[in-house]
Amino acid sequence: MKFLTNFFLYSTTSIVFLTIINFFYKIIHFQNFELENTIIKSILLTFILNTTIAVIVLYSSFLVSIFLYKKKENDYLKFFISFPHISFAIGILFFFSSSGFLQRVLNLFRQDDIPISNYLENFEYSILYIFSLTVRELPFMVMLGLSSLNKIKTNQLLVNSKNLKLNDFNCYNLIVFPIWLKQMYLPLIIIISFTYSNLEYSYILGTQFPELLNQVIVNYWGKYFYLDDARIYNLTIFIVISLIMSLLTLYCIDKTRGIVFWNLRKFLPNLNLIFVGKTLYWLVNITFFINIATLIIYSFTNNWYYPDLLPKNFTYSNYYQILLLGLDSFLFSIIISFTLSIGVFFIIFIFFMNSNSTLDKFIRKLFLVTIILILIIPQNIFMISYNSLINIFNIKNIFFPYVISLYLYIIPYVYYILKERLENEYFNKLMISRVNHKLTNYKFLSKVIYPIYKDVFWFSIMIGFSVCYYQFIQSVIIGNGKYTLFNNEVMTLFSGESIHLASAGAIINLLPCLILFMFYKKSDVRT
Repeated sequence: MKFLTNFFLYSTTSIVFLTIINFFYKIIHFQNFELENTIIKSILLTFILNTTIAVIVLYSSFLVSIFLYKKKENDYLKFFISFPHISFAIGILFFFSSSGFLQRVLNLFRQDDIPISNYLENFEYSILYIFSLTVRELPFMVMLGLSSLNKIKTNQLLVNSKNLKLNDFNCYNLIVFPIWLKQMYLPLIIIISFTYSNLEYSYILGTQFPELLNQVIVNYWGKYFYLDDARIYNLTIFIVISLIMSLLTLYCIDKTRGIVFWNLRKFLPNLNLIFVGKTLYWLVNITFFINIATLIIYSFTNNWYYPDLLPKNFTYSNYYQILLLGLDSFLFSIIISFTLSIGVFFIIFIFFMNSNSTLDKFIRKLFLVTIILILIIPQNIFMISYNSLINIFNIKNIFFPYVISLYLYIIPYVYYILKERLENEYFNKLMISRVNHKLTNYKFLSKVIYPIYKDVFWFSIMIGFSVCYYQFIQSVIIGNGKYTLFNNEVMTLFSGESIHLASAGAIINLLPCLILFMFYKKSDVRT
């Protein structure tokens, strides 16, 4: 056990730090780079869009969290957390497009049958990009926000505020939010980092002229990676700069928050924050279910002529074609995701079982730093540097580096889910009782640990599976066409402008997540 844990810690830490060192070496080595006007526009647009998303997600998650704090209506959010990004982005696009379902509904109230032209120009694309990413990332932030509200003992804060004769608006603004925000810095950084590295949304909902910076970098990589060109690594600098600028912007917004809330209270004296949170909560739910419904309708037809509200004919042929085209990648995605999620779960669990006895404090702290680095470094930066590293060691054509690129991103999420329940005094007492009662490892795990913690165990496995299954950029950069997940097959179908096949692929892509969630719900557990 001790050997396995130590090997896991040292190997993971070594890979991450070597990748980061290689990145900085490349940055120092390549210094000469001229910025084109289009790239400057890409940098500015990316910064504006992602900062806007971060601001909206931050305040929206707080409002939804305070609504759900006593309601306990968060079951669907656990499903939405694992919802595939590609499926969600495709559903949003098909619903809001010029001949999409929303336009067909609006056409019932119009006199002509001509679709609105140029509906999805850059401005509208930007709106869809912000809306889609905001709604998709809200469940993640809300779940963590609810946990933070429990940690800071919100009920006690509310009672104290009543004693100070503060109304609910001032209580949440002046007392609860500042304390809550301190708990949410890391999740917020994770969200910002994700927006700067996510390729799915850039390809599907991103602007075309100019392209978003994360798409520009990967396009440059695809063009120049054999030459190890300087512009690839120099462009990544601007992602880091933009990320830091986004954090500084959020810091400034937080410091000026009082002015904003004061004006809100002045112009909207009866503003009910709980009601606003409830509205946002149901907006998220409705958006997700509309998304699924749109994909289902598109997936069961080959011809859906505008302006018909519903298709005249339905067919199963799209699913049959998907299975013929992508069955191998679908099975490969399930097998590797399930294997890695189970493996990472057991290793992390062993880590917590031994953390108080056999592990050195320095190793644990170093591992925690490693996990944070994985979360906050944008994936496109990390994967490009990691690809360069495996080329140095001449192991590009080996399956193992690709597996490592997937498993690295499972570790943080499984770790934090288990940490929430296992890193406490109660778990330590259970570990002591094992020694006192001289229980074997099997009896202790099956009779004591599993009945108590089965909820968090299955939830961590579900999230680990989802994180691995829905990875995208690893197959683009590390897989290099040899190893692809089903996510990449769906993107290929979308790029081929096959709306109906892409919808069928998006629905199939959703099924593993849905099945795991139903299994989780059937267990009647609560996290």
